[in-house]
Amino acid sequence: IENTMTKNDRISMENLGYNLSKIDTVNTVLFILGGIICGILGLKSLNGFLFFMFVSVVVSISHLVAMKFRLEQYCNMNFLSFTIFAMKNHAMSYVLFWILVYALIHIYKA
Repeated sequence: IENTMTKNDRISMENLGYNLSKIDTVNTVLFILGGIICGILGLKSLNGFLFFMFVSVVVSISHLVAMKFRLEQYCNMNFLSFTIFAMKNHAMSYVLFWILVYALIHIYKA
């Protein structure tokens, strides 16, 4: 991940786009993994949604640690908007793999 701030505190749109692209790729993989784990655990309904919230926070915190707690410097967002951005963009991937793995393990007993 590249620093988007220059000497004059201007945002480099090229670096910002690169950073968001890399974060999106990592988020996709982590939310798919979260959905698989949720399906393996056999979580349903509210428990699956709460696990989704947990995965969202863990993924956002892991990015925050990787950025040395300087989130606004790398992606021009605060922590709440960064977390909601990740949740909104990856909810369908999470649900797809949650349902797929749950059905294969707990319904069809593959």
